[in-house]
Amino acid sequence: MRQRNPSPRNRQERGFVLLLTVLTMLAVLPIIGMAVDIGMIYLVQTRLSAAIDAGALAGARSFQRGMDLASQTASAQDTASRYFRANFPKGYLGTDPNSPDPTIDVAVAGAKRTVTITSTVTAPMYFLRYLTINSAPVTVTGQATRGDVNLIMVMDRSGSLANSGSCTPMKAAAVGFVDKFSEGRDNVGLVTFARSSTKNFPASLTFKTSSPSVTDIINNISCAGWTFGSGGLAMGYEELQRLNQPGALNVIVYFTDGMPNVVAADFPIKRSTTSYTPTAASSCVNTLNFLTGTIDHKNTGVEGPFQITGLINPPKDPADNSGTATVREDMIPQAQRTSCRVTATAGGSPSGTSSDNPDRAEMDIAYIPDTDLWGTSLDGYFGSPARYTTGPYTGKIRADNGSDLEFKMGLNAVDNLAVKIRHDATLKPVIFTIGLGTQAATDSDLLHRVANDPGATNYESSYQAGKYIYVADYTGLDDAFLTIASEILRLSM
Repeated sequence: MRQRNPSPRNRQERGFVLLLTVLTMLAVLPIIGMAVDIGMIYLVQTRLSAAIDAGALAGARSFQRGMDLASQTASAQDTASRYFRANFPKGYLGTDPNSPDPTIDVAVAGAKRTVTITSTVTAPMYFLRYLTINSAPVTVTGQATRGDVNLIMVMDRSGSLANSGSCTPMKAAAVGFVDKFSEGRDNVGLVTFARSSTKNFPASLTFKTSSPSVTDIINNISCAGWTFGSGGLAMGYEELQRLNQPGALNVIVYFTDGMPNVVAADFPIKRSTTSYTPTAASSCVNTLNFLTGTIDHKNTGVEGPFQITGLINPPKDPADNSGTATVREDMIPQAQRTSCRVTATAGGSPSGTSSDNPDRAEMDIAYIPDTDLWGTSLDGYFGSPARYTTGPYTGKIRADNGSDLEFKMGLNAVDNLAVKIRHDATLKPVIFTIGLGTQAATDSDLLHRVANDPGATNYESSYQAGKYIYVADYTGLDDAFLTIASEILRLSM
């Protein structure tokens, strides 16, 4: 078959298609090039923004370095610059290596400090340079704000910490913890509790430079005694109330290795005869002049406008009347013990029958009040304590049932107080808890509830959520305290 030559018309059509293709490419290629270069600008902007965010956050978190505002500002600027450069080196992604360093400003306004970073880099153009557009500037600004913190450490110093070898590691972890906060801006205070609760270091901006410093006091803690958790928590809250700074982040960190087994209350003297032993009324005489008294009854557990005040806990000897409540004679002022049955030397051997025994509360105390010294109910989630059903004190909490104190009242006092604290609509405190050892594991329900941890049985989503951390033994204390420090700093941002 003879091949036919294309007609002139076909040759003209092919030429037109070729011309159209060339013209289309001339129009499309710049668009493609522009898309590529714009994509490069977007990539540079994204990476630059991430670097600025990292620098600003790191700078805001580094305010604890330095003892005054000038040194803390310098620390924040240096840290922010280093983090920025670690994430966006000079010349990164083909940007101009001679682009200027970022500007880093630190501003202070009330209880807030803000780190602001602004950076401009020159991004290269790969296609648009053929249209004489060789580069494009990319500018990004970012900032991070760090609020001041009012931190009260409420630390258990009971004897069980010494028995488990945890007292010294606990102190070391606490020292490392307070170093994460900023001298001159954050208020840090310390409350400890065992048989009594004590404001060891009132919250102060100079917690690192005071003499003694909070670190000095932590290092001198001695671990011995019972577990007066409600007293410690109440004093921690009192410190936040004393500062009264709604604009700051108000925090309590509550550490313990056991269940609270002490309550403090105004105990009424037994003035009526009863059907339970001892049946006779007490002849205690209160001779203190409360109008001129200067003793802080909430700090020492011993003074106030009442008949007898003291600390009460379960029996130290299970053979002591199979669960008789105890009130330590040495926790009641001598003037309040005139003609009292609890006049024996502190630490006298409990027999359950002696008429002169410091470990038998019901000899002089009529009943246990419904609330402790801070007005916190001793009834609640962990059970209702037993009450008298006959006699002059019918309906009142029994003073001769020690097991209720350990397993009900001590727990209820801490639990109810924690609810009161987080319901403070002005200060809006947040509580973090750390539990150590097997006893704390048994008590995890309470510690979840105190922190308003999302895993708590009474979690309240409308209030600030804290965090509970369980530590099996003292080797995990450093990590636990560092985790809490990180959580607090995160909330302050």
